[in-house]
Amino acid sequence: HTRYWRDWEFRRVLFRSITSPPANVNSLQGNPATFTVAASGTAPLNFQWLDNGVAIPGATSNVLTLSAVSTNDAGNYSVVVTNLVGSILSSSAALTVLVPPVIITQPADASVVAGSSAMFTVMASGTAPLAYQWRKNGTNISGANSATLALTKVSATDAASYSVVVANAAGSAASGNAVLTVQFPPAIVTPPASQFGALGSTIVLSVTASGTDPLNYQWFNGGGALVAGGNISGSTSNLLTITALTTNEVGTYFVVVSNAFGSVTSVSASVSVNVAPIITGQPANQYAAVGSNVVFTVAAAGTGSFTY
Repeated sequence: HTRYWRDWEFRRVLFRSITSPPANVNSLQGNPATFTVAASGTAPLNFQWLDNGVAIPGATSNVLTLSAVSTNDAGNYSVVVTNLVGSILSSSAALTVLVPPVIITQPADASVVAGSSAMFTVMASGTAPLAYQWRKNGTNISGANSATLALTKVSATDAASYSVVVANAAGSAASGNAVLTVQFPPAIVTPPASQFGALGSTIVLSVTASGTDPLNYQWFNGGGALVAGGNISGSTSNLLTITALTTNEVGTYFVVVSNAFGSVTSVSASVSVNVAPIITGQPANQYAAVGSNVVFTVAAAGTGSFTY
């Protein structure tokens, strides 16, 4: 028993324990990572570092330094410490390699009709968790913190450049700009107004419209007492000019404005001709007896009421 106790005490003195095990390390991709161990016991102490249980060639000191780490280096590291008496295995320390975000798929330009929805999406890689912040013309959008930005019922104020910043513990990356173009169907701003003109004169009907260019115009004659309705050939601008006005042009007119996103029809405007009075029936000579009544009559044609 005495010899056994002395042998145990001899071994206890020669080799005691690991006093400071290696600690977990977080390192940015491309940067170095260092693990350190401290052990007590009778010299010489020998060290052998292990990567996921496999010996690392040449890693035989109490310090393990990995240069320019990559994701392939991520894992669990431990060390075996030996001397003349025996060996002891340290606890494992994890190496986490932090990879900064990289934009894989940029958000793409979008063109939508006003009132509809628009969506921008980004794809990024890097160490999770990834955080997202969308921007409009360089200004953060409150609450826009996912990989997808959805806009509903877009209007003219939504037309802008959109980008996103993706961040994690290792850094951040900004996407390129994606442009949102908002398209608008036509709308009548100023409708054509009714016109009155003298025979032979020139009148102009006009319309003002808004909407995404190009805007297309087609004027129509809505019909009247003397003329049938239908589209007016060649009348494809915002102006309808009628020259040498006659009674044949009397009637109603309207215009259809269209673009790639829809069409709109204006209200109708009337065209009337102001005809100066014309004597169509002259007063006739009369013969009458003294004391009788005599009636002279005239017949006239023209526009509106007459005074005699």
